[in-house]
Amino acid sequence: MHYTTGLSRQTAELHSLIISCVNIDEHPKGHSKYVLRYRTTCGAELAVEKRARTPLLYFSRAVADGRIDDLEPELLPASKEGRNSNLNTLETFRNKPLARLRVTTLETARKALDACVSR
Repeated sequence: MHYTTGLSRQTAELHSLIISCVNIDEHPKGHSKYVLRYRTTCGAELAVEKRARTPLLYFSRAVADGRIDDLEPELLPASKEGRNSNLNTLETFRNKPLARLRVTTLETARKALDACVSR
């Protein structure tokens, strides 16, 4: 099944932005019904929770801390509760604290990607 078809407009635009980055690829594990998964050339993982409204962009806290604080991410504890279980398929996300960013504009996503991925 091709999980990138039928995305909401906002999620499709975010997916296009992410895959246009030269140092980000679709994750070898692929996407799921609920989460788009990516990996950077340096091994960092990121994910987008597919939603009808504002998509959610996830980074591990190890990658995001101090880099996107001005974008006001939600900081999620290392727990299985309160987050999409599909995120646990990513090794650097499993039982680790995460930073979740509501992507209201592509500029917000671009700033986060530049800060967390373009090193």
